Amino acid sequence: MGEETVTSDELLGYAMDGFPIYGPLDDDSVGDLDACNGMVVDGNYQYHVRTFEQVDETLEYCNGDSAETNWNYILGCYSGSVDGTEIYDSTTYTLNDDCVPDDTSSTDGPVVVSPTDGPVVVDPTESPSVSPTDGPVVVDPTKSPSVSPTDGPVVVDPTESPTVSPTKNQESSCLDSPLKVQKYSTCQGVVDADKCSKKKFWSHCRVSCGKCNKCLDSLQKLKLSQKVTIIFEKNGETVTKKKKKFKCKQVKKATNKDDICQNYSDVATSCPKTCGGC
Repeated sequence: MGEETVTSDELLGYAMDGFPIYGPLDDDSVGDLDACNGMVVDGNYQYHVRTFEQVDETLEYCNGDSAETNWNYILGCYSGSVDGTEIYDSTTYTLNDDCVPDDTSSTDGPVVVSPTDGPVVVDPTESPSVSPTDGPVVVDPTKSPSVSPTDGPVVVDPTESPTVSPTKNQESSCLDSPLKVQKYSTCQGVVDADKCSKKKFWSHCRVSCGKCNKCLDSLQKLKLSQKVTIIFEKNGETVTKKKKKFKCKQVKKATNKDDICQNYSDVATSCPKTCGGC
């Protein structure tokens, strides 16, 4: 979990209901997650963490009334039972003899410290017996909603994006965002820093990074010189906010999306998928 880049097929640990927790899905597949941030893959239920960019800032997080606590590395709820789970903390748990100090050795994968020889994962219909990991911490799990896994879609190799040839529309509308890039200011700075392999940068600089065959909104937080009116629905009410800083996903959910795309060219260029530019 300390890796800078974690793929969706890397096991990070186990939740307290016994189900495994894997790395984040790509942006096109994250919508397949249920309210607990889990899904069924090949008949088995598993959780996936979210990247920072995949967190929906418009939802009511951790308000006690919603299961949609989708902050990265926090589960929305438990899909299985936690009745048989034993919980330890650092003041009461004694490490096994074969554990070594973290300054003398390292492993290639997540380290699971357990009073047994390893995490014990049982059938989700039974009470699981798993040990605490360095994964997400959920307070008072007895009050968390228990959602049974449904037959969700099976995602095959979500880490790979389909390779397609650019269409004429994609090529003609492919532009770098004119807005600043996090850390590197300009798209040329991204190229000079050799960061075009990272989606959060190439999505902002499709021309400079040679990604015109990819139709994707910028994952950067857009910073405009003037405030933009964003109207969206929240808990059945219409909310209006004026912002200079926001993300394309907020434009996508705005009820006045078309007006924003039409009246703010920098937004339309930065959010080509949302604004119909690719």
